[in-house]
Order: sequence, then C-alpha cells, then structure tokens
Amino acid sequence: MPAFLKNQKGISALEMLIAMTLIVMAISATLPLVTGGQAASVDVQTNQEALYKAETLLQEARATAKTDYSAVVTTNLQDDDSYKKQIQVIPESLTQCGKDVRATVMWTTDNRPRSVDLTTRVADLATAQAMGGNCDATPPPILGWNPPDTLASSNFGPGSPTSLDALNHIVYMTGNGNPNSAKNFYIADTRGVLEGASGGLFVDFHNNFKADAKLNDVRVARLSDGKTYAFVARDTNVDQFGVIDVSDIHNPVSRGIFQLKNVDEDGSYPQAWRIYYYNNRVYVTTRFTAGPELHIFDVSNPNAIYEMGSGAELGLTVNGLVVTEKTIGEVFFRFAYMATSSDSRELFVLDLTNPLEITEVTGASWNLINPDYADGNAVFLVGNNLYFGRDSSRANDLYVFDATNPMTASGGLPVLRTADVSTSVIGLTVTGPYIFMATTKNNAKFQVWTSNPSQPLTKVNTTNSNFPNIITLGNGLKYEDNWVYVASQANDALRILYNNP
Repeated sequence: MPAFLKNQKGISALEMLIAMTLIVMAISATLPLVTGGQAASVDVQTNQEALYKAETLLQEARATAKTDYSAVVTTNLQDDDSYKKQIQVIPESLTQCGKDVRATVMWTTDNRPRSVDLTTRVADLATAQAMGGNCDATPPPILGWNPPDTLASSNFGPGSPTSLDALNHIVYMTGNGNPNSAKNFYIADTRGVLEGASGGLFVDFHNNFKADAKLNDVRVARLSDGKTYAFVARDTNVDQFGVIDVSDIHNPVSRGIFQLKNVDEDGSYPQAWRIYYYNNRVYVTTRFTAGPELHIFDVSNPNAIYEMGSGAELGLTVNGLVVTEKTIGEVFFRFAYMATSSDSRELFVLDLTNPLEITEVTGASWNLINPDYADGNAVFLVGNNLYFGRDSSRANDLYVFDATNPMTASGGLPVLRTADVSTSVIGLTVTGPYIFMATTKNNAKFQVWTSNPSQPLTKVNTTNSNFPNIITLGNGLKYEDNWVYVASQANDALRILYNNP
C-alpha cells in the first residue's frame, strides 16, 4: 500500500478517536443540565398542580358561601396524594357580611417544605339582604387607628343627638330638641367629603320635613320595593314607632306612626327606646314599663305595616339589641341578643322564631355578678362572635361570647374573651380587626381595641384622642369604609373619625 495511503488511514483513526472523546465529554457535560432541567420542570409542574388545588379550594368555598355562608369554616389539614391542603378563615377579616378565606396547599420536594397560599373574600349575601344592605362588607386595614383623627364635623342645631345610622355614606341622625323648634331628624351627606368637598354636612329638606316629636333611636334599611326607609323610636307616650321614606334625602316623607300594643300611656316609660331592623321586621323596645317592653312590626309591605302579636313582657330595660336568624341542624331559629338593665340577666337572649310565642333561652342568658352588678349597655354581632359592653365594674367591662348555638348553652353563652376597659362601655361597633368603642372615660371616650377573640383583647390607640361628650348611651357609633361616624353631644353633633396614618 502506498505510504501516503497508510498515513491517511492513520490520521483517520486518530481523528476518529479524538472525535469520540469529544462526544463523550460533551455528553458528560450535558447530562447534569438535562437532569437539572428535568428537576426544574418537575418543580414547575408540582407548583402548578398545587396552585390548581388551592384555586379549587377557593372555588368550593365561594360556591358554599352562596348557599350556606356559615358552612365556610377553618378546616383541618387534609391529605391529597402527596399534598396537604387546608381552608382557613382569617379572623381579622370578619365583618357582618363577609370574611377572607385562605387556601393553603403544602408539599415536600427534596426534603424542602413548599407551600402556596391563595386568598379570596366571600360575601354573606343572605345577611346583607336581611339587613337591608346596611352591613359592613369590607374590613379596615389591620394597621392603623393610632391615633384616630377628625376628618370632618358638623352641628345640626337645637337639641342634642340621640342616635345615628349610615348607609352608603349618608348619615341619618335623631335628636331630642323641642319639637316646636327642632327638626329632630337630620340627614348628612358625606359623599362630598370623599370628593374633598367642604362645608356643612347636613342637607336641607326642600319639603321642610320635621319630626313632630323627640326621637330616641334610628335604623335604616333598603326594602324590597327599592326604597330606603328610616325606622325611628319616638319619645312619645302614644304612636311610638315611626317610618320615614328617605329615598330622596332632600324630601323625606313620613309613611306612618304606629302605636305599641298594650303599653299604658300613663305608665312609666311608655316611649320607644331602642330599635333594630332585620329581614322585613322591626324590633322596638321600651324601657321597663307598665306593659310589654318588646314589639315586632312587619314592614315587608311599607303600605301595610302592622304589629305582630301583642308584645312581649320582659320586665327590664333594653339598652341595646341585635337580631339574627340561623339554621341549627335542620331547624330554623330567630334570636335576639339584648344588653339590659337587669341585675340577673344583663345579657338577655330570646327565641323569636314564633313572634306569638316569644320565650327566653334561659341557658344562653348571662347573670354577670362577678364581682358586682352592672347594667349591659351595648351589643354587636359579627358572625358567631357576640360583643357585649357594660357599665364599669370591679371586673371586666367587655365580653365576647360564642353565639354558635344558644340552644345548647348552659349557664350562659360560652365566653371567648373578656377585657377590663376600666370604664363603662356604652357603644360598640365591630368590624375586621377592630372594636370601635364609646366609653365614659375622660380624655378617652373613643377607643379602638383588637377584636380577635382567639387572642387577648388589647387597646390599639395607645395615644388617646379626646373627643368630648360622645353620646351617653345608645347607637352613637357606625363604621363604614374605614370611617367611624360618631354622635357627639358637644358642639358638633356629627363627627367623622378616620385612620390618620
């Protein structure tokens, strides 16, 4: 064979060897990349699967809330193949008509704990409708309200305020002025404050509407006819319950005044005192009087309002009340929770399911005797948490009760948490992480406390703001969209407090 051919063959073999070596090296270098890419791909796939499971949990929670809001609760960890998943209700998010729900999915990759969290808000549509749209939907932010500050204020003229309510930034107030010189019913439009407007908040009534009596309380609701009504407790011996159409805030119209059945107009305290609206019924109470202290009106048809039954004899003064409806098991109940003047039933619980046969839920009522007697003043319900304030005593002045099932309670509703406010608690409104509180303490009459009963209740506004002469007793506070409307017996009848960061 020619020499040059032998050389070519040798070179070809050498080249082949080199090429094979390079290929092996390339493969060796590439294998870790491929393996790592596969691992990353698996991680992405696992994460996506976890996100899908979390979103599915939230979809299930939203669907459940539409049919049974109360069934959306915190669950235990559940196994799902290689995952663990859980639904949690965030306590600081609870309002009268909504709550935040967090879906958590956890797994382990290469001995590393991994998790994803998704959160959604579910609405209690049934309660929102039952309250005539007058309920808190969105909680305030967790951080803030230290100190609170005044955004705006306004006076309404002769007389002092006795109560207020608000719906969509329209504030409705009652007063105790001389009916000959005072309107005693006032409407403030605070929507302009949201837009940066200034000046007086109370609107003029183009029809010169005025109440012909002193008024003690007001509750506002939007009924099924699409109109908004103010229900008022009249400080009169007869015709104690009044209904005002406030759909046009500049032209309120009386839709009637109604007599409380079987109340002796010549007896002690026949006047209407407190009022509450829930699901087409208005609950009107009097102070301890000669006759029934609780009356229920059907207002489902504003053109045909009537009192249901003949009233219920309670033997006490109702200073505050809330009403709710719930199904326990498969049985429907309607309950009233009352803060009263009784020395043996400061928290008074009634079964109102049949308005013709009203009975006390004796196992749920509370006799707060430790260590002394003190009247109940205020009560507020958020979900199953019942907040209760009473006169200052040598013990706790603020309570949170578990109202999940009053029918199984014994010796009073279970106590979730108490706190010593060291002053009389005379007004409460609770939403999200906060309790907004009216008290009788000088230089600290408006206080903000934490609301989560799974933890100690603590004061938030460590810097006191002195808002003098907050309404002495009754419904003088209302939260809406991170504002608190306050009825004040100082120069400004209405004060708007806000979270000043």
